[in-house]
Amino acid sequence: MQLVRVEVRNIRSYERARLDLEGGTTLLVGDVGSGKTSLLYAVEMALFGTAEIDATYLVRHGATEATVLVALEEGGHRYEIERAFRRVRRKGRETLEPGRLSFRQDGAATSYSATELRAEVIKLLGFRDNPNPRAHSDLWRWAVYVPQERMREILAAEPLERLETVRKALGVERYRIAGENAKEVARDLRRTSTTLRAQASTLREFSEDFERAVGEVRRLEEERKRLEGSLTHAERELATARERARQAELRVQAFGPARQRLADLARDETRDRQALEEAGRRRIARTQEVARGVADLEELTALASEEGVRRADASQAEREVATRRANLELAAASDARLSVARALAAAAQDEVVRSRAERDRARTEVVRAEESARASSTEGRSAPVATTPLSRAEIDATLDERRSDEQAATEILVMARRTLQELHELTEGGVCPRCHQPVRAEEFAPHEAEARALLARAESAATKAVEERVRWEGLRREREAYESDQSRWEVAVQHSREALANLEQETGAAQRAEARLKEANEGWTAAVAAIEPLVAPAAGLPDARRALKVGEEAVERARGRYDESRRATERRSDLAERLRLLEEEDGRETRDVAATERRRGERASEVQELNQRLATEPEARRDWSAAQSVFSARESERHRMAEERGRIAGLGDAARARQQRAEAAQIERDRLTHVAERVDSKAEWLAHAFHDAVLTMERRVLEHAQFDFEQTFRAYFAVLVDDPDLVAVTDSTFSPAAEIRGVETPAEALSGGERTSLALAYRLALSRVVRSLGSLRFDALLLDEPTDGFSPEQVLSMGQLLEELRLPQVILVSHERELEAIADRVVRVEKENGASVLHGPGTAAPPSDPAAST
Repeated sequence: MQLVRVEVRNIRSYERARLDLEGGTTLLVGDVGSGKTSLLYAVEMALFGTAEIDATYLVRHGATEATVLVALEEGGHRYEIERAFRRVRRKGRETLEPGRLSFRQDGAATSYSATELRAEVIKLLGFRDNPNPRAHSDLWRWAVYVPQERMREILAAEPLERLETVRKALGVERYRIAGENAKEVARDLRRTSTTLRAQASTLREFSEDFERAVGEVRRLEEERKRLEGSLTHAERELATARERARQAELRVQAFGPARQRLADLARDETRDRQALEEAGRRRIARTQEVARGVADLEELTALASEEGVRRADASQAEREVATRRANLELAAASDARLSVARALAAAAQDEVVRSRAERDRARTEVVRAEESARASSTEGRSAPVATTPLSRAEIDATLDERRSDEQAATEILVMARRTLQELHELTEGGVCPRCHQPVRAEEFAPHEAEARALLARAESAATKAVEERVRWEGLRREREAYESDQSRWEVAVQHSREALANLEQETGAAQRAEARLKEANEGWTAAVAAIEPLVAPAAGLPDARRALKVGEEAVERARGRYDESRRATERRSDLAERLRLLEEEDGRETRDVAATERRRGERASEVQELNQRLATEPEARRDWSAAQSVFSARESERHRMAEERGRIAGLGDAARARQQRAEAAQIERDRLTHVAERVDSKAEWLAHAFHDAVLTMERRVLEHAQFDFEQTFRAYFAVLVDDPDLVAVTDSTFSPAAEIRGVETPAEALSGGERTSLALAYRLALSRVVRSLGSLRFDALLLDEPTDGFSPEQVLSMGQLLEELRLPQVILVSHERELEAIADRVVRVEKENGASVLHGPGTAAPPSDPAAST
């Protein structure tokens, strides 16, 4: 797996940059502070987050957000990891927080949390590392990439700490973990065995219970058979007693219909007696009703004879009422017309009052409109004149451009001052603050002169931008004053036009009000003239109403007398029919009484016969009660025997279940004992044979890896240090040291170049051994200023060392121009206007969103 692309936006001194990578050796070369190391930091941040470096150190100063994207390829598959950061302000303090996290495989994107993304990267690279996003990656910083200022840290590490890191990198710690896990499993198995044996010991008591249960089952079985025979005999006796009780009950039940029939006859007798008494009462009432009907019939006949005379009197009274009603309607019509005429006159008078008030208001409004027209007149006043032909929108657009120019000029001025300050600090201190390399002032004199000239140009441009912005701001104020005066002039002209239109409207309204007042006066005069002819006819209305009321009362009296005669005629016919029906009803009821008397005689004979049959019922009931008592006793005895049989059966089932449990417990005890023996055997094997074998494998793998490491370490050091008397060595804890003519010398006693060579050879040897074990899939090596303190000869030896590494991809960062000879491709990093820019193969400025370039 190799790096194929790195894209950054707002990372340290980079605004935007993209670097496409290939196999072989790529050299990033440039002056101190040009931004070479920033690309390696960006790769590390994309893969592992901010565990090794703070985001505020990487994000460009003043930027609100930053993005880094790294693309990897292996076996025809492409993997892209992208991280973004944004600047936020919380509780009055500015800080950076993670933004978008993305992982793409062959173009398919997946969103992850920080922990999930780190775990996916570790799995992809083949690291044995902690997936916690805040954890340091020792394998990455020791065997793949080491920042320039931390190259020699490996020499000063504690021996045990260094050994643990090497063990983790080589993957041999899994053997020790397996051995410790085996012992823990053995202890757990022994605890399991102890538990199984304890469980088996609790099952011994079931052996004696098994014998007792077998004897109890036999005894209960014999008792059950005896009860079965007794229960059969009891059931036969119960069947005989049940049959006798049933026969006795049938004899008793035979008396039921006779008793029911006797009760029915008693009810019928009561009903017939009551019917005869009711018939006697009805005959008396009917006789009295016939006597009253005869007297009423004579009276109604006399009233019916006067019906014709009374009909003629009612007709005459109705004709007189019709005449009086016609006179009343004539008087009412005259009165109604008089009321309408008076109402019209009152309305006409009200209209005159309203029209006069409306005319007065219209005259007042005309006076006001004339005063308003004189006050709003614009005669003698002139319109304002514009000082510039440009509109305010055009001025605002130009002013925005001038402000942007001023801001850009200010940023360039600040950047120029910062660049000059940085160069001044370099030349004044004599040492680079980042790589701590010595700096000669005369080498940076041209850069300082160029920076001063750039500062002078920036100051001049900034002054001109400020002057131009101030001029356009003055034009904008003049335009605003003109637009304000023009707006007031337009409002005054509009007010004058509106006042003249209002005067004309109010004058017309006053003329229309005068016309309506004249019309109202004429209407009132006509309404008063129409009242006089209607006064006299309407005066006779009260007399007509009184005459009509007297006539209507006479009609009511005549109609009442006529209705009385008519109703008498109708009632006479009804009463005669009623008397005839009473005679027929009396004859019918006489026949019904005779039939009832015959039924009573027949019922008395049947009652006497039934009483004779019921005299034998008490004896039959005594026989049925005795048979029922015998049946109950037999049934209780059978039920008792059945319950005893059930109890014996339950005891037998419980005894058999106890027997089965005891038998199963014996089998379980034997099984638990056998399992405990097997568990003990496994625990013994894990605690000794397996544990010892795993530790032996660990020791052999570590010895083999250490042998390969020592050989490679020594060879790499020999390439970098051409001194046969100085040899690199390590001890059992992988602690690096040097031997001078066979005498071990600690690393701190070596020169700066020798210590750097020792640390570099150590890291490269560790990387070689780790890759040989096959766990690390990342086939790239990142070297940041690896030649710090090297002599020119040692710098040239890097080419031979890189050939011996035989790695598919190496990325070198250095300010040593001599390394260009050993690189397959060279990318130059330069500062242009305060921003880092890449020049060389595979370099380009990416789009605004790095993800879009894929």
